[in-house]
Amino acid sequence: MRPLVGLACLWLCACASQFSQTSFSNLFRDNNQDDVRSILGRLPPPAAQERPSNTSGRPMVIATTYALKRSTKRSIVGYDPAAGREVFRVPAAPASRPTVAGPVFLVGADRDVVAYSVQDGHEMWRHDCAGMQYLGAAYDDGVVYVTAAVPGGARIARVTALRAETGGKLWDQMVDKALGVPAARGGLVFVPWDRQNLTVLDGRTGDELARIRLTDDVLSWVLATAEGVYYGSKGIYRLDTRSSAGTKEDTTYFAPVVREIPGQPEFFYDAFAPPTGGRNARDRIRFHWRPAATTGTGQELGIADGTIYLLYYRFVFAFDAATGSIKWAYRHGKDLSGMQVTASGVFLAGDDGELLMLDAASGQPRWHTSTGSEIASVAFDLTGFAPEANMEAPAPVELRARLTELVLDPDNRLIPIRQFALRELAKLDIPEVTRDLLEIYSQSSTPEALKQVIALSLRERRTGGAFLVEALGRHYDFIEDSKPYPLQVVAPTLVAMQERSAVPGLIDHMMDHETSNEALKEIVAAVVALGDASVVPPLRDFVVRYHADSSFSQDPTALALAIDGLVRLGEVGERELLTKLAGERSTLAPVSQHVREALEAREAALRAEEAARQAAAQQAQAAQEPQRPQRVVPFRLSVEEVNATFDAHRDELRLCIETELQTNPTLQVVRFAMVLNGDGSVKSVMVAPGSQTMQDCLGSKVRAYRFPTFRDVRMPATFQMRGAAAAVRAQPQPEPPPQQGPQAPQPGAPVPGQWPQQWPQQWPPQTNPAPGSPEPGAPEPPMNPQPGAPEPPANPQPGAPEPPASPQPGAPEPPPSPPVGAPPPPASPPVGAPVPPASPPVGAPEPPP
Repeated sequence: MRPLVGLACLWLCACASQFSQTSFSNLFRDNNQDDVRSILGRLPPPAAQERPSNTSGRPMVIATTYALKRSTKRSIVGYDPAAGREVFRVPAAPASRPTVAGPVFLVGADRDVVAYSVQDGHEMWRHDCAGMQYLGAAYDDGVVYVTAAVPGGARIARVTALRAETGGKLWDQMVDKALGVPAARGGLVFVPWDRQNLTVLDGRTGDELARIRLTDDVLSWVLATAEGVYYGSKGIYRLDTRSSAGTKEDTTYFAPVVREIPGQPEFFYDAFAPPTGGRNARDRIRFHWRPAATTGTGQELGIADGTIYLLYYRFVFAFDAATGSIKWAYRHGKDLSGMQVTASGVFLAGDDGELLMLDAASGQPRWHTSTGSEIASVAFDLTGFAPEANMEAPAPVELRARLTELVLDPDNRLIPIRQFALRELAKLDIPEVTRDLLEIYSQSSTPEALKQVIALSLRERRTGGAFLVEALGRHYDFIEDSKPYPLQVVAPTLVAMQERSAVPGLIDHMMDHETSNEALKEIVAAVVALGDASVVPPLRDFVVRYHADSSFSQDPTALALAIDGLVRLGEVGERELLTKLAGERSTLAPVSQHVREALEAREAALRAEEAARQAAAQQAQAAQEPQRPQRVVPFRLSVEEVNATFDAHRDELRLCIETELQTNPTLQVVRFAMVLNGDGSVKSVMVAPGSQTMQDCLGSKVRAYRFPTFRDVRMPATFQMRGAAAAVRAQPQPEPPPQQGPQAPQPGAPVPGQWPQQWPQQWPPQTNPAPGSPEPGAPEPPMNPQPGAPEPPANPQPGAPEPPASPQPGAPEPPPSPPVGAPPPPASPPVGAPVPPASPPVGAPEPPP
C-alpha cells in the first residue's frame, strides 16, 4: 500500500502543472434547482432509440472469449447476428468487458485502455492511464470519456476526454475522489463519485455545471440513453427538475416491488466495481430493463412494457414492475454471460457462445444462433435488431410448471434463487401446487434448505387440501417399498387448512407403530385440533397403549398432546381414567406429572371462566343502569357533599354518641370544626363537647374520612349533629360561638319519667322540621366564605368558651328520661337562634302550632 500512496503523491505533484482542478470541489454547491434546470435545457428531448449506437449501423455482439484448447489463445470476437457471421477476431486477453463507443469499442489492458475498430477489429489507438486501472468509458458525439483509478481504494482517480477516432486528449481531471464509470449525452458528462454524488461536466471543457447529492440513498451507476438520463443503485432515479431534492420521496424514483431476491441485484453495472475480463457473479445477478420515452411534464419514470427482468446465472424472471408478480420464468441450459432488453425481445448470450432471443411477452425462445466461441464477457449493441423467428414456437408452458422446473434444477450453486422460485410457486392459488410441493419435499435429492421453505410455504396455503388427505393413504410397506409422505409437514398443513375430513387418515397414522415419534407429535396435535368427541376413543386407546412405553421416555410430547385432548374433549370418565393412570407405578413419570398439571389447569380454567362470566354479567347489569354524570371537581365542596360524607358514616357516629350519652345524658348538640385538604383528606378536626371519649371516638373516625376532592389547597368546614333535630346540616362558614347550655325546667313543671330518645336509629330522623329550619329542598347557604375572609383555625382559640358537657355546678338536676314511647320534645333551634321560652306551667294553654 505504501508504494501506491507514494506513487499517488507523485502523480498529484507532477500533474499539477499540466492541468488545474476546476471540478469536484468540496465547495461546489449541490442540489441547486437552477443548475439542474440549466443542464436539462441542454439535453435533447426524450425519444425512442431505434438503431445500434455503433457508427457501422449494424447490430453487433462483441465478446471476450476463453481458449477452447491449449493451442489457442484468448481473443475478442465481433459477431453480426443479422448476417449470422463473425466480423472479426482479435487475439487479446482484455482485463475488462468491452464497451461500444461509436466507431470503436474499448477494453482495458493492463494500465492502458485500447480502442478497436467496430468495422474490422483493428487497433485504432491506445491511451496510457498513467498507472491507474481503467474503470470504464462513455461515448457522445465523437468523444470518449474515460475514468481510471488507483487500485486498492486509494481514492485517487481521473476522468479524461479523448477523441474517439484518434485518441487525442481534449482535457483531463485528476481528483481525490472515488470516481465511477461515467455516462454522456448532449455534450454533458455525468460522473458518479463517492457513491453519493453525481457531477455533471461540460463535455467540451470538463467544467462542473451541476451536482446532485443523494441524501438518503447510495449511488452506484448512471445511464444515459435517448429516452433520458437515469441513475441509482437498487432503485432507479430519472433526471428531471425534481432531482435537486436529493431524496427518494421528492424525486422521480422507482423501487422494485419484488422482495427477497437473493444477491441484492442492482439495475445496472456497478460503476465503482473493478472491471474483469472474465466471468463474475456480479454481472450475472442483475436487474435488466428498458427505458420508455415519457410525455407530459417529464416528471415520470417510464419502464417499457411495464416489465423488469432478473438475470440470475442461467435463470431469467420477468416481473410486473407495478405489482412485483412474476409474468414468466426461463431456465437456460448453461450460465448466461449477458442480456439486453430491446423492443424486439430479450437477447441472451450463453457461456457456450449461443445467442438467443426470448419473446418479451411469454418468455418462449423465438430465435437463436451461435458465435462458436466460449464467452467470458459480452457487450450487446442490438437496439433495432428484429430477427425473424427461426425456432418452432413451443407449446405454452404455464408458470406453475416453469417454476417447478427451476426449483428442481440440480445446480446447488443456485439454491438461493431456487428458494425464491419455490416461494413464488407456493403463492400460486392453484390446488395442484400443494401436490407439487409435497412431491418436491418427498424427493431424496431435495436439499434441506428447500425442504424448510416447503414446510413453511405449505402451512400458508389454503387450497389443495384434498391432495393432502389423499396423501395420508400412503403408509410404510417394506414389501411394496412404499414410504409415507412427510407427515410432520402434512399434518400441520391440514390443521392450517381446517381439513376435518383428514381426521380418519390421521388416526390411522397415530395408531400405526411405524409412525416416527417426530411425525407422531404433529399427527396427535392435528387429531386434537381437527377432531371432536368422536376422537376420544382412539385418544384413550393411544394413551392406555403407550403411557408406560419407554420409547416416549425422552420425548413424551405426543402422549402429552393426547392427554390434553382427552381433558378438553372427554367427560368425567376420561378424567377418572387419567387420574388412575397417573397413580400407576408403571406410568412414565413425565406422563403422570402432565396428567396432574392438565387436570389442575382445567380446574383453573373453569374457575377463570366462571369469574369472567360473573364479571360480564355485572358489566351487562351496569350497562343497563343509568350512567351518572361525571363529577366536575369544584373549587370548594358544597354543603351537600360534606353532608353526604358524614351521612355515609352515620351508624358508627351514632355508636360514639350513645357511649357519650351514658355519662352525659343532657347532650344536645355535637359540633365538628374541620380543615379539609384538596385531596379530600382531613387536616385537622375539633369535636365539641371536647370530652376525652368524644375526641377518641369521633375525632379519630372523622380524621380517617375521605371527602370529595376540590381544587383549592384547603378549606374550613363545620358540621353539627342535634339530638332531636329533624335535619343535619354542614356549615361551610367559620364556626359560630358555642350554644348555651340546656334550659332548666320551669318550677312546677312535671318531671318526665324518662329522657326522650335523642339519637334515633333512622338517620336523619323523619320528623317535622324545627322552627327556623330550612324547608326540604330549600337552597343551602353559600359554600365558600366571602373573599378575603380569614380561614377559621382548625382548633379553638385558647380561652374560648366551650359548651359544657354537663350542667353547671348548682344547676338543677335534669329530669329523668321519659318512658319508652313518649313523644320526643320539640327540636332544638338552630345555632344562634333565640332560645325559646321555658315550658309553660302545667295547665297553661298550649301555644298555637
